Amino acid sequence: MTGGIVIAAIGYGLTSIIGVALAIGVVRRLWERKFDGDELVASLILLLVLLGMAALTRWMAGF
Repeated sequence: MTGGIVIAAIGYGLTSIIGVALAIGVVRRLWERKFDGDELVASLILLLVLLGMAALTRWMAGF
């Protein structure tokens, strides 16, 4: 049980860190106006997937 919680916490932390880094990159690129439409959509979909994975991991761990 404890091992599963530790693994879930690590997974939640990693997906959260990656999601925040991706969000910062998206905002920075938008600020510089270097995005083309397809790249923006792909980045936003990836961000939503990562945030969903983080939420699912957190829910499964119960915290």
